[in-house]
This record gives sequence, structure tokens and C-alpha cells, in this order.
Amino acid sequence: MKCALSVFVVVGSFFKLALGQDSLSYKEPDFVGTVVLVGSKDYKVLEQETSSLRTKGGFYSKIKSKSIISGLTSKVRIHPVEQATFLIRVPDNHVNPKSIINVFKLEVDQKSNERFITVLTSGTFSGINTDIKFEKFEYERYGKHCILVKFPRSSLAAGEYAITLEGSRQIFNTFTITTEL
Repeated sequence: MKCALSVFVVVGSFFKLALGQDSLSYKEPDFVGTVVLVGSKDYKVLEQETSSLRTKGGFYSKIKSKSIISGLTSKVRIHPVEQATFLIRVPDNHVNPKSIINVFKLEVDQKSNERFITVLTSGTFSGINTDIKFEKFEYERYGKHCILVKFPRSSLAAGEYAITLEGSRQIFNTFTITTEL
């Protein structure tokens, strides 16, 4: 009986490892929409900043709409030699992560002390453009309620970034890829 139980435990552990379920052991965030930087020594909750929409332009000039957050940099910093890995609590981790998670680089305006992404440009003769460059990422289901999002080393250039989730696109979960070691 003990031998059969031992074999069952060993085989079960093997299948968990083979499926990648026990290879990492991070605490799942408590609330949907929480994004956590995880790694060998990290477990940092990303800052959640609410963006505002600003539109500028005139009749003869291009009209630009930007989602803006204040401040020049995030408090959560990642060194370029590290793999950037995030644990994201989502409403349903059976949905394709590419359809509910967006990651993009922010532009920085030193003069106005803001970070932003241009979400729309429109011109009298050029039409409307909503072309946003989203960063590519790898992902896997993690635990009961989370998705683990990974960016291989050096896949993100130095700068400011935001992660948004479907249903709360105005909430930017921010981090910085720094050049400092």
C-alpha cells in the first residue's frame, strides 16, 4: 500500500513538472488587474497609474490624441540583463492572453513631466491612424487565476513601458527597462 502511494506521488510530481505547473512558486495576486514583476529574487507589484486622454491639433495641423500619465519614470526598474517576467491576475486564464493583455512602450516628454502613448492621429488629408506598436511576449497559464508573461532578455529596449488589461485600458501598470546595472 505504501509503495503504491509513493509511486502515485512520484508520478504525479513528474507530470506536474512536465506540464510546468510546479516549476515556479509565486503567490498569486489577490485582485484582478494586479501585475507583479517576478523573478529569482523579485516580487514587486507594478504601479497602477490612471491615464487621461488629451487631444490637440487644429484645422490645418494633425490632430493627436494621447493617453498620458504624470512623471518621467516608474519606480519599478528592470535591468536589461534580466528576463522580464510578470504574473498577471486575470478574470479568466483560459482566454487567449494576446486578446486581453497589451504591452507597449511609452514616450517621455521631459518638458511637461509626462509619459504618454499616441492612440490616434488624424489629418485633413491623411485620414485617421490608430497604429499602436504592441510588444510581443510569451505566456503560459499559471495557477488558478493568473497568466505568466515573459519577455526574453534584451527583447525590450531601454525605456518606459505599460501593461494594460481589457476592461481597464486607462489603468497603466508601469515599469522601466534601465540601462544602469
